[in-house]
Amino acid sequence: MQKVSITKVSKSVTRNIEVRYEGLTRHQDIDISQLDNELEEFIHAKCRNDMLKNIMMIRTILDSIEEKSLVVSYEDENTLEMVKYDCTNLYFYQKQRKDKTLEITYMPNHGGLQIKDNYRDLEDYSTVQTVSKELVSAIDRIHDLTRVKKIILDENSKRMIEIYKVFYQENPNFQSKDINIRMQTMMSILNYFDLSVGYDFCLLGKMMMPISLRLEQDVERLYPFDEIDEVEDNVSLVQEAKKEIEMIGQAIRENVSGRKELNEKLITTSRVLHAKRYNLPSNCQVDAISDFIGRTPSEVKSTIKLVKQINDKIYG
Repeated sequence: MQKVSITKVSKSVTRNIEVRYEGLTRHQDIDISQLDNELEEFIHAKCRNDMLKNIMMIRTILDSIEEKSLVVSYEDENTLEMVKYDCTNLYFYQKQRKDKTLEITYMPNHGGLQIKDNYRDLEDYSTVQTVSKELVSAIDRIHDLTRVKKIILDENSKRMIEIYKVFYQENPNFQSKDINIRMQTMMSILNYFDLSVGYDFCLLGKMMMPISLRLEQDVERLYPFDEIDEVEDNVSLVQEAKKEIEMIGQAIRENVSGRKELNEKLITTSRVLHAKRYNLPSNCQVDAISDFIGRTPSEVKSTIKLVKQINDKIYG
């Protein structure tokens, strides 16, 4: 048995995060340094003011280690929240306002739930409402934190992964910096070709790229998995849909020299297709599309030509 101890701290002007983890592993081939790096990246880039999701992410990243002790604290300008686990059992939870008006502590082996408040007038209706909401929220949070486990691949996640593999002919890496761009553009392009992807898109941000906020959340949720090459009980795509997805992906990847160039082509294609279907008149000209999406007329013409080639291949 090998003992593993990892401590990570991230401090900034707006928030402080600390993770302390101790566990055991029976496998000598586990790369502890890689897990350490993944946890480091998570607390600096992906950690949020949601303790439930943070614990879920941490346990997914460190799934190959048997958890013995886990302590996580999250502090921002308004609140401080802390959880402590012993062999995955929650034995301490605390959430306190930085202005000292309210502190909620839960210790199942030492008195259960304790509440301290410094409100001057608890007979004031708005104050009572505030305290009640905080208390109900904390009880719900404690209930969830006692049961939180690692992230598992649900059917939607498995389907997303399979579509990615067919479209790009490579494994998805959910820790790559461009994974959201690749997923968003791919899914919005497939949506244009009436391949049901289950997401709705709208043009958002400076890039004017079709974005699904739900898809963004689904992709971010899978961050701890890194690169996925095999999936247990994989979802099989309908053969005809799989053939079309592969055809579309191959057409877009053709004549592209590198990853950056491919990403730009994906963004341009998704923007043109979304604008033509949802934002502009059906008979709009190339110049109108170019002005709307901020791409050159030649890029728009090239994309329209590409779409025609794809349609010819799909529909003969």
